[in-house]
Amino acid sequence: MIEKKLGEMINIYDSKRIPLSSKQRLEKQGDYPYYGATGQIDSVDDFIFDGEYILLAEDGSVKTVDNKPIVFKAKGKFWANNHVHVFDVKEGYDLDYVYYYLKTINIDKYITGSVQLKINQQNLNSIPIKIPNLKKQKEVASILSSLDDKIELNNKINQNLEELAQTLYHQWFISFEFPDKDGKLYKSNGGKMVESELGTIPKGWEVASLSEILDVKTGKKDANIRTENGKYKFFTCSKEGFYTDNYSFDTKAILIAGNGAFYVDWYRGKFEAYQRNYVLEPNNDDLFFFLYMFLKEKIKYFTLSSKGSIVKFITKDMLDNLKFPLPSHTKMNEFSSKINPIFDMIENNKKENDNLFELRDSLLPFLMNGKVTIK
Repeated sequence: MIEKKLGEMINIYDSKRIPLSSKQRLEKQGDYPYYGATGQIDSVDDFIFDGEYILLAEDGSVKTVDNKPIVFKAKGKFWANNHVHVFDVKEGYDLDYVYYYLKTINIDKYITGSVQLKINQQNLNSIPIKIPNLKKQKEVASILSSLDDKIELNNKINQNLEELAQTLYHQWFISFEFPDKDGKLYKSNGGKMVESELGTIPKGWEVASLSEILDVKTGKKDANIRTENGKYKFFTCSKEGFYTDNYSFDTKAILIAGNGAFYVDWYRGKFEAYQRNYVLEPNNDDLFFFLYMFLKEKIKYFTLSSKGSIVKFITKDMLDNLKFPLPSHTKMNEFSSKINPIFDMIENNKKENDNLFELRDSLLPFLMNGKVTIK
């Protein structure tokens, strides 16, 4: 195993990066990932890069709480802003090996700035990498990437399952084309509609606000308590997975990121939440995923209605006053019986991914330093 500088091993494409403002991204909404320092922050209708690359945070949030670099891979067509370095590897080096090696290093000595942290290109190039021959690089990378491939597959399955659930929700509660007593589509087959403050809704339904259904709670902790290896999940306003050593919630909850890149998630068990996140605890299973998908439909609304000039945020009052058509108990129960099995599958895949993450992260340092040999 020999040691080389990262700059000897990579091709850097930082000159191709183009930043887009939140307004520009809103006007360019599409299917291609838009990456910043901490990962994907949006999707746009065009791309700059097409291939497989390593992305490493350049400024702002440049390291984890364990002083590792924020580094991730991007594959396919995507856009990247000027807060993240973009590079691939030269001939004779394995991209996956370099990526996994970077996940193990302490990045502190390569960071400049006290207020605005930065890893400039010169310091990036100076990072030392211990590298075996190409055959050994590929062997090490294949073990770790096989675990990541399974995690990615589970994520894609879950994405498809969520899309299926969201399509069903939209059909029933946006288009009002749920099955009537004869199994026919309600609105298309003359189902009775009545006027409401939200427009026409099925007869017998009500208009409710979120605060009439449950209490909208806020997270308890500041972001500085997060760790990489804590026992409990810590939900922040970043989609990046964090952990902590204590918890404030032990429940099945819907979580809403209250600033930054707004998102809606759900979780069952012990967890902690950042003080700018909102935690909703519906008191019955029939209501839970109905509200979860209603809030997923509102992500664009959160973006457009958010306050703040630099960091966008939504307030508790905005959530409290969100209104929606509330179906009858019978119809809600019928919907729940169709949707809950889908989310049971999603939850099982999430649990498997947690185990795979733990296995990968425990193997990573031993494979990189050669303490574990491959036969």
